[in-house]
Amino acid sequence: MPNGALLVIGIAGGSGPNYPFVHDLGLPVATAGLGHPDGRGHAPNENIRLDLYLKHAKHMARLMVAFGK
Repeated sequence: MPNGALLVIGIAGGSGPNYPFVHDLGLPVATAGLGHPDGRGHAPNENIRLDLYLKHAKHMARLMVAFGK
């Protein structure tokens, strides 16, 4: 992006209640899709891989640390 501009993408389904944080409180919000291709999100046989769950938790912690800087 030129001049360090941010790319703003509209909130999509499943993104959570971000609107009041962004528009009412003026806080930055970041989301990340955490899953795997065979996770079958919201299906009766939805599943997670424990190895990826731990990697995702570490990824989210890194995002929170980065936002705190």
